[in-house]
Amino acid sequence: IENVLFHRLIKGYLIQGGDFVKFDGTGCYSIFGGLPFADEDTEQKHFAGALSMANAGVANSNGCQFFITTAEDASFLDGKHVVVGQVIDGMDTVGKIEEVPVVGRDFKPLRMVTVEECGQLL
Repeated sequence: IENVLFHRLIKGYLIQGGDFVKFDGTGCYSIFGGLPFADEDTEQKHFAGALSMANAGVANSNGCQFFITTAEDASFLDGKHVVVGQVIDGMDTVGKIEEVPVVGRDFKPLRMVTVEECGQLL
C-alpha cells in the first residue's frame, strides 16, 4: 500500500487509512469485485502496533481500509476487527503521525499524511 492517505488520526487510539476510493474514510473497495469481504480470523488480539482491517462497524464488511492501533490496551477491538499484521519497525513514525493536528468529529488531519513506502515480511 503506497501513496495512500491516512484520513483519520486519533491520538492514543489509532491511525486509519487506505481509502483510495473517496480518500475520506467512506470509500470501500476490494479485490472481490469491489465488494466488502468476510472476516477471516477475529481471534487475534489487538495491541499497540497491530495492523487491522477497518470495517463498516459490522462483521464481514472489510474493504480497502486499515488501521494501526496505538492504544496500549486495545482489547475492546478484539473480535470486531481482523488483525492482519503488525508494525515491526517504525512505531516512532506512527507516534509522529499521531501528533499531526486534526479537525472535526472525523479527526481529519490538517496536513496530508501518506504511506510513501511499505514492506512485507513473509
